[in-house]
Amino acid sequence: MKKMMKYFTPFCFALCGLGMHATADTAVPAFEETADFVYPGAKVHQYYSQIVDQQYEVRIRLPGGYEQNNEAQYPVIYVLDGQWHFTSSADVLGNLTYDGQTPNSIIAAITWSGEGAVPEQLRFRDFTYTSVPNQPLSGGASLFLEALESEIIPFVETKYRANSHRTLIGSSLGGLFTTIALLEKPELFDGYIALSAPYIAEQAYFQTKLAELNGSKALKGKRLFLGVGGLEFNKPLVTDFSNQLKEANLKGLRIKTKVVPHVGHGGINAPGFTYGLQHVFKRPRLKLDDAIVANYAGSYTIHPSIPPIVISFENKKLMLSQVGAPTLSFFASSETEFYYEGANINLTFIEQVEGPMIMAVSQEGQVFELLKDQ
Repeated sequence: MKKMMKYFTPFCFALCGLGMHATADTAVPAFEETADFVYPGAKVHQYYSQIVDQQYEVRIRLPGGYEQNNEAQYPVIYVLDGQWHFTSSADVLGNLTYDGQTPNSIIAAITWSGEGAVPEQLRFRDFTYTSVPNQPLSGGASLFLEALESEIIPFVETKYRANSHRTLIGSSLGGLFTTIALLEKPELFDGYIALSAPYIAEQAYFQTKLAELNGSKALKGKRLFLGVGGLEFNKPLVTDFSNQLKEANLKGLRIKTKVVPHVGHGGINAPGFTYGLQHVFKRPRLKLDDAIVANYAGSYTIHPSIPPIVISFENKKLMLSQVGAPTLSFFASSETEFYYEGANINLTFIEQVEGPMIMAVSQEGQVFELLKDQ
């Protein structure tokens, strides 16, 4: 580790989580009960929908730095069944953002509230499009979708600084509704993550709707992730539905389907959130002309006492290496910007009118500028 620290500054402190922390003498007596835990950045709102005639609870998780940066706007990730999936989706998002695989985003998790609200019953009403046998409350998805569009989303995005990018996440019946929302209102969200959906419950609806949309460009540019556990009864339903979507030739829809091994109906959620958000926020991998990248190749120095960082171009990838440190490969997001997929490290090359090329290295909010050796 000492060798890594010596040679791989400026990356090591952020990558390895190293730092000096003073230990305050603020010990609490063993087993003393303190205040209840409050999820960091969490806020809770009650919203009464005139459309559905139902009170909902919207649980908000704000990204780090939200209060300090009054101008930044953020994508919003809407999570269904917030009574179960608020903290787990927020945890997954935080981990992915740390790795640079998702942008800082707002979580808005929706559940039911008010006197007599029973989520286990009301989700059948709000998440199914047609009447389901033996479920007298079913068939209200069109009203809930209207409430999302006209009431809940405007409330969230007026209250908080949201940009135009939206994602919808649902699991089980919530995954069924997420898929319905994609087909009925594709313009409402940019990304759709549907996990372990019981598609057989709306088989007739989906057959009719996919026939209507066959060959359509209405879903162009949208991203859909379908996930299911390898141990689930729903596995053939999800994989069959994925094939139906592909056969419908929905032009421009970017579909990814994943069967996650060794997990069941509950266990799919955490990995499903992870793979789904990676798919929704997948960054481009541009193929640049060799001449462009070759212009960046060379040695870059931050300090005479530190071995230089060497940039090379191999197999259409930009490579970063330094004595005593692992070699990293970067993908291009533009002609001058590159990112490392496994950690939040970004490179920007700045060509000066006079003077050497500058390589700006951004990691964990810190920026280091290195000059290309002449």
